[in-house]
Amino acid sequence: MSDTELLIADHVLNLFHLAIVGMLLTGWIFTRTRRLHRFVVGVTVFCWTVVAWVMDKKPGYCPVTDWHWQVKRLRSTEDIPASYIDYLLQQVGLTFDPALVDLAAMVTLGVIVMITLFLWLRERTLSQASA
Repeated sequence: MSDTELLIADHVLNLFHLAIVGMLLTGWIFTRTRRLHRFVVGVTVFCWTVVAWVMDKKPGYCPVTDWHWQVKRLRSTEDIPASYIDYLLQQVGLTFDPALVDLAAMVTLGVIVMITLFLWLRERTLSQASA
């Protein structure tokens, strides 16, 4: 790949990452995006657990981060943190213990899963009650 193609791939993967994080954090708020949100949550949980286990990676493994970091390495980027969230924080000048960032991400995903399940069950209950 040329330098230009790698730069474009880096930017595209960054936008894709931001879209995933944005959907995870806010997709549950809007009724119109809840179905897509449930899908993104499901894929994320699957990757962070099953795919991580199958690939012998630590929980929280993200294939998008893996691909993104491969592109960054091809662009000769060094000192890339293990997680995308840690990377984002560093980009805005915040540095935390990576283990704390990973824990915060796991807890946040757990809360998102609970909110998602609650809303899904509430919607199903309300739709059955009105039927």
